[in-house]
Amino acid sequence: MPDNLFAYGTLMEPRIIAEIIGRTPSSQPAELRGYRRQRIRGELYPGIQPAADATTPGLIYFDLAPGEMALLDAFEGAFYENRPVALRTPSGEEHPARAYVIRPAYRHLLLDAPWDYDDFQERFVKRFAREYQGFR
Repeated sequence: MPDNLFAYGTLMEPRIIAEIIGRTPSSQPAELRGYRRQRIRGELYPGIQPAADATTPGLIYFDLAPGEMALLDAFEGAFYENRPVALRTPSGEEHPARAYVIRPAYRHLLLDAPWDYDDFQERFVKRFAREYQGFR
């Protein structure tokens, strides 16, 4: 059964998700309430953790096959937990999805600084793509 995926960091970049699963799934903007996106010490990518007062913007990718989710699980590694979440689109639609949430054992690495997708695209996407090649 296909899953939807909430991407809030590097996976929002079409070239990166395509490198991992071999295609860019259909998507639309979405937000995840109750989670905060933060920078991770020494990394170019973010993490999210539960935070009642927060909302995280991102994309919902629709209908990922189980094999594609397995590739994404391998890419994300043990640092993240793949958990079910509920998303809302700008039009108010709600969708179930999966999201990669920082495991509690690694939350001490989250900084008190937000992670910005536009800044990532402008300054770091090329470096990230170079350093994280070959996941397929």
